[in-house]
Amino acid sequence: MLLADLGGSRLKLARAEASSWDEVIDRPWPTQPASEDLAWMSAQRASAEEPVLLSTTRPAAVAALAELLGTSLTVVEPDEVPLAKVTTGTGSDRLLAGLAAHRLAGGACLVVDLGTAWTLDVIDATPSFLGGVIGPGLGVQTQALAAACPHLDPPGDPAGVIPRSTAAAVRAGTLESLAAAIESIAARYATELGDAPARYLTGGDADALAPLLDPSWQRVDHLVLRGLAEMARAS
Repeated sequence: MLLADLGGSRLKLARAEASSWDEVIDRPWPTQPASEDLAWMSAQRASAEEPVLLSTTRPAAVAALAELLGTSLTVVEPDEVPLAKVTTGTGSDRLLAGLAAHRLAGGACLVVDLGTAWTLDVIDATPSFLGGVIGPGLGVQTQALAAACPHLDPPGDPAGVIPRSTAAAVRAGTLESLAAAIESIAARYATELGDAPARYLTGGDADALAPLLDPSWQRVDHLVLRGLAEMARAS
């Protein structure tokens, strides 16, 4: 079975029976994929009949995949994820990441996913998905600032503690404000839980944020795919 995570800008694929998560492949995926995108997708399948289990945050992007894959495609609905929840409108991606994180932790956990959007979610020990926050990811923040303030230099790597150029200030401002927000929100959520939850960090911008966060955050790649793998094994 092929597992597929269609996020805000990329499609990630892995096999349910893969021995290592290093075997994940991905590429940018537009809402209206071109013929070469669909040909690439077809080439990843072991056969034309191989089933594909998909989680997506982009319903509009599913139509072309559904036409290509037909009855081989199963789109995971939020209510199908085997994780209790007290929230409404929560996407399957957040629930799957929470499911995988809880299995890793064996108890309560916080999950930060840093992609096109960033999320910080809470799963208690029972396990139940309690909710969390969603905000614009680093790329979205940078693009929005560039559009609003085109006179600013593009972001550059800061040297030293205090940025001394506009480019460094822009980069530090987006990174450090997001890191501070994550730490502050996580502290409040941990207090609300009345527990010491495990903390997991995933997503494309995890490498950029990790150095600015407390070492208690554990980097784990592909939590949504790991959650899909849990579902595949259960079925």
